[in-house]
Amino acid sequence: MNQYAYRETFKNILKCNNSRNRLVFKGLLFGEKTPISVFSSCSFSTRQEKDGFSYSHGSSTKRLLGKTIGQLLEERAEMHPDKEAVIVSKENARLTFEQLLQQADRLAMGLISIGVRKGDRVGIWSPNKKEWVLAQYATARAGMMLVNINPAYQVGELQYAMQKVGIKALISAEQFKTQDYFSMLEKVCPELNNCKPGNIKNQSLPEFQSLIMISDKQYPGSFTFSEIMDAGDQSHKGILDQIKSTLQFDEPINIQFTSGTTGSPKGATLSHHNIVNNSNLVGYRCGYDVNPARIVIPVPLYHCFGMVLGSLMNVTHGATTILPSPSFEPKAALEAVVKEKATSLYGTPTMFIDMQNHPDFGKYDLSSLYTGWLFFHFDFYGQYK
Repeated sequence: MNQYAYRETFKNILKCNNSRNRLVFKGLLFGEKTPISVFSSCSFSTRQEKDGFSYSHGSSTKRLLGKTIGQLLEERAEMHPDKEAVIVSKENARLTFEQLLQQADRLAMGLISIGVRKGDRVGIWSPNKKEWVLAQYATARAGMMLVNINPAYQVGELQYAMQKVGIKALISAEQFKTQDYFSMLEKVCPELNNCKPGNIKNQSLPEFQSLIMISDKQYPGSFTFSEIMDAGDQSHKGILDQIKSTLQFDEPINIQFTSGTTGSPKGATLSHHNIVNNSNLVGYRCGYDVNPARIVIPVPLYHCFGMVLGSLMNVTHGATTILPSPSFEPKAALEAVVKEKATSLYGTPTMFIDMQNHPDFGKYDLSSLYTGWLFFHFDFYGQYK
């Protein structure tokens, strides 16, 4: 594959009707502004382009961070308590760094109250919502391993993932597009209709004990998310404080599944150190260390793109992260850029193309953008996906 082929992909993306916004996107990719970054399994470093090596390494002025996610969140809340950390456009929800820390700890204490402890697996099965972000930081604060579950999974895929990693508690949305999550969960675990919340017993899922629904509706055998948020007390705070004092940055904290293209999905176990430094170094590449970072994230949080390169920018670079919609909607993403004066926009090639093909694309003022991140990868035949 030609090492400059990715530039041709970008040039095709820039073929849109509106000259002003075309120039904005072109400036991000090739102009004087910070270039839009490429995350690709066939990406090329400057060293590689000069020397022809697939991999290279050397000294760096950027030190790796030796801190846990929870420590970084606490530091950000101390430095900028009133700064906006998370904006969820469709829910009209906004959290400052102080509020994010407080609500993450409330959720952590609630999980502790139902018997979840350090090292236990907590699944999150949901499109992009405020509760997804709270689960991300709550589990990290308490040393629980967050398991990212694809919102598009069908019954068999969900059951496989839960069995594979031994999920103890699952936080689930009510639905995703046409999928009724609770109906699907009933097929995985019929015992839900005949058990008390927190007392699930299923032979095929021996570790699974608790289902937490992101809903005000009381589903059989399940807690509501708000119940868990309110369940912690001082005794659970004491347990949380004790756990926090034992956490190490190189301990596992997250499991992400591969796509399963060549077989069953594999669960990749990641440490604080893995994902914190991935996020941190990408932030430097995007210029978040020297420029204000208000990032629109239309990509899914269950994927490393949304969670690590997106949401974790809260704690690695003090960014404001903006979730425009539960799943990708071109109009919602464009509106979020304008309304929130976003400085960075994420997406895949098809997402950028869909935004540029939107009939009202030319009406949106995207001049606040100075950078972004475009994710694609190549298959064995050299075609991007």
